[in-house]
Amino acid sequence: MDAVCLFVPLYVDGLPSHVAEFLNQAESYCKSHSCRFRLYALSNNGFVEGKQNRPALHMLQAWCERAGISWGGGSGVGGGVMLQVLGIVYPILVGVILLQMALAFFTTSTVPSELWCSLAIQICTWLFLNSGMLFCMARLSAAVRGRKPLANQFTRVMIPSFLFISIANIFMILSSLFQGRFLFALLKRDKWYND
Repeated sequence: MDAVCLFVPLYVDGLPSHVAEFLNQAESYCKSHSCRFRLYALSNNGFVEGKQNRPALHMLQAWCERAGISWGGGSGVGGGVMLQVLGIVYPILVGVILLQMALAFFTTSTVPSELWCSLAIQICTWLFLNSGMLFCMARLSAAVRGRKPLANQFTRVMIPSFLFISIANIFMILSSLFQGRFLFALLKRDKWYND
């Protein structure tokens, strides 16, 4: 192989334990089989800043030096959960607008300009919010295809930090409530207290 792409989440400012274990085993394999590929990585975190991924990318780069592998570079993406939510919400919004356009076309044989405008706004908003990630992914993809090294790059979801933090707090509270653990944990009695 010429290139390996590793996509990892950030966990406590580093690599998750199962990734570290995989790298441990991969190091032995790479050394015994004289592997000569280039490693590229994308690290994703839930914080707003993409630079939070810097330690994880440095760990992967250090692994490359130890295993005798060429480091291709990496991308650190901040706001990963928000990007996932945007990937769900915006297709639904666009789908609703397209359905409205289809209904309008079948009933009146024309599509109101407001719907075209609304569709354009939703698509442009999604592109703007994801522009940093799309740009970094395009650069990483070009580096992999060209088998060239890439300096580590960092990006984030394009939402102001104060707004991101507010939305993230609401999302985490709702997420814990809907999973049921938070509410039941508050209401249940501690076993130790009852004994």
